[in-house]
Amino acid sequence: MKTKQKINAENKSSIKQETGNKDVESGIMDMDEAIFYLKTTRPTFYRWLRSGKFKGMKVGRQWRFYKEELDGFLKGEGPRIDLSASPDPIIKTISDKLAELGVKSWNAAGADKLKSIVYGIICLGYWMRATDIHISSHPVAGDPMFSHVHLRYRIDGILRTITEFDSRLLQPIIDEFKSMAKCDLHEHQCPQDGRILVKVDNDKKTLDLRICFLPSSLGETATIRILDSNSLKLDIGSMHISKDNLDRIHDSINLPNGMIIVSGPTGSGKTTVLYAILHSFENKNSLKIVSIEDPVEYILEKTVQVGVRVTDGVTFLTATRAVLRSDPDVIMNTEIREREQLKILQMATLTGHITISAMHADSAAATIRRLIDLSGETMITSDSIKFIIGQRLIRILCPHCAKAYEPSQDIIEKSSCMARTGGLDWSSLPHSYMKAVGCPKCAMLGLRGRRVIMETLKVTPEISALIRSNASLEQIQHTAIEQGMTTIAGDGIRRFASGETTFDEVLRVTK
Repeated sequence: MKTKQKINAENKSSIKQETGNKDVESGIMDMDEAIFYLKTTRPTFYRWLRSGKFKGMKVGRQWRFYKEELDGFLKGEGPRIDLSASPDPIIKTISDKLAELGVKSWNAAGADKLKSIVYGIICLGYWMRATDIHISSHPVAGDPMFSHVHLRYRIDGILRTITEFDSRLLQPIIDEFKSMAKCDLHEHQCPQDGRILVKVDNDKKTLDLRICFLPSSLGETATIRILDSNSLKLDIGSMHISKDNLDRIHDSINLPNGMIIVSGPTGSGKTTVLYAILHSFENKNSLKIVSIEDPVEYILEKTVQVGVRVTDGVTFLTATRAVLRSDPDVIMNTEIREREQLKILQMATLTGHITISAMHADSAAATIRRLIDLSGETMITSDSIKFIIGQRLIRILCPHCAKAYEPSQDIIEKSSCMARTGGLDWSSLPHSYMKAVGCPKCAMLGLRGRRVIMETLKVTPEISALIRSNASLEQIQHTAIEQGMTTIAGDGIRRFASGETTFDEVLRVTK
């Protein structure tokens, strides 16, 4: 027996067929008419709508759809996004800045203006060597009733405002990014994450963009992480690491078992060093290597990479447990988040595995304290941890405009003091000082690019005994320096004395 709803649906379909789809020809359709027009099922229609294949509008509780929008979807086109303000100023700004960088041809022929803005934002970020793009709305100074959208790039670790534009363009730009990332165009109240693969530089380079959409009081914001696999240095020897630190890293890679930790604040290059260390293990063909990452940022050739998916029950903890049943030799966790996860990794080292991970800590010695606080165990921590890298990223001088100079006596005295307390022989340094000048190549900053400065702590029997006795950070640090460790500040002074960076930059990074 047919239900009333089925009879109504059949009647509606038959009416459409008999009238030649007059509702469809009117240009605006309700949901039933749109489903009929696309010749699909309701679940499939909902899936297309949520994934941003096309857009609809809510009238009360009812959905309405433009026939033109659905026709575009049938032709394989993206959703139509209307602009309520002129896009010409921001397109001109992007074009001018790209021209300053020597990029004259960047816009695809025939692309509409909204797509040109979005692609231009990505291209400019790539050519300016940005790691992150930030798009957000902020109040106008002195008039909180109005707002402007700020386009900012994080370049060499510093967030720089590139331009401001009309706030009426914010939502269309966000929607275009959402469409490219296959996110829900109709969701504006909850955070969303997406991914875009896009070609730049005349299709020579493919960028992997990870996007986070976040609702704010002045509209949605977009934060875009630019991952360029071509720029990833997997060879630890090509990362301009000082010889003593590099030798210690190579020694740690030859350990039969134990825990290796890379520590530092957010944005200090921990992930890059983790990948480089993992790549060094890959060169040993006899090892099975498994990594657990959130997210998987770069694809490695000889590593089984597991991405964390909390919604599916794949967490660092559950994945680590499962990995131990897959006969690994080397296990990498890009982050240690909870006590049980740490204890599993520590126990794995005691059964012959090598575990590699990253932690947030100010120094190598402070990392030991973090491990003890998280695990609650001094004995197992002293037995499992074998090697710690503490690091920062420091901006280096622009090679196109840096000039030689002689620092003041005050800077020399401060530098020599930092060198001595950091485990360096001040008299053995080259003392080839250079200063920042500024040119178009470095946006008149005098600094261009970054390098890692680090301290490497070997857990010797003496250090292990200090850990078991719950010694202070100062005691551990002092003993490590006596045994040959150069501190992060000391490594920074070494780069200053060799003409790679400035004294002020060393202070900024190590304070």
